[in-house]
Amino acid sequence: MKLKNIIVATGVAGAGMTVGEVFAECIRCQVPRLPFVDDGGTVTGCISIRKTLQQVCIPDYVVAYADLLGDKLGCLTVPEQHARQVLAIPADRFVNEEIAVVDSDADIVKVIAVMEKHDTNHVFVVDEGVYSGMITIDGIAKRMLAIGQQRG
Repeated sequence: MKLKNIIVATGVAGAGMTVGEVFAECIRCQVPRLPFVDDGGTVTGCISIRKTLQQVCIPDYVVAYADLLGDKLGCLTVPEQHARQVLAIPADRFVNEEIAVVDSDADIVKVIAVMEKHDTNHVFVVDEGVYSGMITIDGIAKRMLAIGQQRG
């Protein structure tokens, strides 16, 4: 299974971008995060929709007791005004420096192993310091299904 068949081309996040711009690119590409690059184009981390929302919308104690909470939390909502404010925040405030990276020549087994090691469902594809896209676990499954249908 060739990686080039499952790489999702995305934009990147960088200095000066807002959370809203990052979210828009993630939604456009149907990916949960984007790589964050420095001024030289080097991937230095990533920005995740989930982690960003966790930091700006949910108090730590709510996460700690999530299993004990009921389904309706009238006192804990994300008002529209707060949502607008979050979207305007500089995205570089939410950079996570731990990233999973492979190059485009990697075998699919290595890709899955790197995902497991980093407890993630995606890896960034970087060749000689240049970002070319990401591979998601969904993309791997989709490609496997396509291969299975060709033979069946």
